[in-house]
Amino acid sequence: MGTFLLDLDHLLYWFFSHPEKQDSQYAKVLLKTRNYRGMYALLQRTHQAHTRLTFHTALFQLVLLALAFYVLTSGGSLFGSALVMAMNLHLLKDEWFDYLSGKRETLADWLFWQIKGVAVEKYLRLYLAGVSAVFLLLSLILV
Repeated sequence: MGTFLLDLDHLLYWFFSHPEKQDSQYAKVLLKTRNYRGMYALLQRTHQAHTRLTFHTALFQLVLLALAFYVLTSGGSLFGSALVMAMNLHLLKDEWFDYLSGKRETLADWLFWQIKGVAVEKYLRLYLAGVSAVFLLLSLILV
């Protein structure tokens, strides 16, 4: 469930922030015909083109890691713990996939678009290592 919550950002992109785009128009048609598999397929094809998404930024990821720490240490439900950890894992998977496949400029753009005036490409590896280490520590808390 946590894996799919981050994809809500793409729905916001289609229906609210960029309704004029061609893929947004197609998503509206698919929604009207209740073709949810088609919407998922469209999301898989176009998710790389969606930039400047709120749930896919470094600032959101840091807040999500802090939330995960709170949920894991407060003795909350297993579902809540799994939800925030799955969201973090989804972000990490996407980030490492882009980083290792050489799309570092694209990754830096969608992660750090809110941060202006800093050459973030040179800190990208350090950022990914840091959030991965925090995620591993949170995973140990979960176990």
